[in-house]
Amino acid sequence: MSEEGVNWTSRQRRRVKRVYVLPNARLSLEKEMDVIKGLVEFSKEGTNPVSYKDIKIGMTNTHISRELTFLKSIQLAGSEIKGKYVPTKECIEFAKLLRWKEEDAKNYLRNILSGTWFVELTQKILRVKQSIEEDELIKELGKESGADPAVDMKSLRRLIEWMKWANILKEEEGKLLLAVEAPQPPLEEAIKVTPSLTLEKEKPKLPLSIQILIQVTPETRKEQIKEIIKAVQEVLEENSETEE
Repeated sequence: MSEEGVNWTSRQRRRVKRVYVLPNARLSLEKEMDVIKGLVEFSKEGTNPVSYKDIKIGMTNTHISRELTFLKSIQLAGSEIKGKYVPTKECIEFAKLLRWKEEDAKNYLRNILSGTWFVELTQKILRVKQSIEEDELIKELGKESGADPAVDMKSLRRLIEWMKWANILKEEEGKLLLAVEAPQPPLEEAIKVTPSLTLEKEKPKLPLSIQILIQVTPETRKEQIKEIIKAVQEVLEENSETEE
């Protein structure tokens, strides 16, 4: 996929201002993970705040500094003292899993990232479109973050790498899809039918009062909707026979 496939106008470029911190484009995803592990290790699991200079992982200090800023923006690093960082408890747990159970680490990271702006935007788009070209998603992420296409393309593409690695996105036939669908409520929870009979001594028997609550979300499958409609019809038919 060519980076030329995503374009902003020169007028848009002059107006843009970064709203969100982006990952360091000069680091691969693997190197970003090394910064996470280094932050946990050299801070002694958060007991000793460190600066970017204290994280000795064979990487340029400037690169580490920029990455720490990004990690702070996604709640993997904290900073109560200017220039000093500690890993969050989630970061510490993630680093432990990363060393021993990579698949568990991916799923754990998915939960951490679930509240980030780029995951929420991606999920919102894909719940409507189902699938999307990578360049198109980059464009949407760029507009949302106030990125500069002249310098931020690799950083935006890195966000997609994060989401793929964390089992948020998957790629099929050249398009991106959500890797894990939102859990569907059981049918008995999706449709709640509560019949109630009202009787009074002075009055004749009143008809059944049927209260039907149907919960349908953008993720509800067509098959579930058909089952819901069928269940409603059965309840109405039963009620009709009772009244007769």
